[in-house]
Amino acid sequence: MSTLKTWSADQQVALLFVILFGVLLLASAAVALLTLRERSGAQLDQHDRLPGSLRETVAWIEQRGGRAVPIVGDLGDSKDYDRI
Repeated sequence: MSTLKTWSADQQVALLFVILFGVLLLASAAVALLTLRERSGAQLDQHDRLPGSLRETVAWIEQRGGRAVPIVGDLGDSKDYDRI
């Protein structure tokens, strides 16, 4: 088994890239989950009692370089679940 000291510079850079990519992937997943949790119960357009809308969430994600598609549905409803 080799140690990091015996790896070439290219191998060390590749390992660093993989680690950083993994950290960025986890961070983006965390942001997505927090956004979903914050926006749960949101409507496609502004709701009279709930803050935010799905269109606003899509705009927020796209402003940060992501892609999103708003889908209205109730995952507790089997018909909506199958449709989604």
